Amino acid sequence: MAPSIPKSKLNRVIKSKTSFSITNADSTTTLVYLNYLTYMKELLREASAQAADDGASEVMPIHLKKANLTVSKRFQG
Repeated sequence: MAPSIPKSKLNRVIKSKTSFSITNADSTTTLVYLNYLTYMKELLREASAQAADDGASEVMPIHLKKANLTVSKRFQG
């Protein structure tokens, strides 16, 4: 299981990075956190596929960079 982030810290980051007013902070932070976890899961899945295509036995930073290009396009708002 991934280490959890304290909700107060996550709220602070969301407020500093966006100009949106968050009315229901509990459900919003939960959704943001779940979206983050989904993104990371997809990034690792895509990077491992890139590594398998290259014949590498482990995921290297170049595989993560290539995977980030494709996965970030799917997760744009």
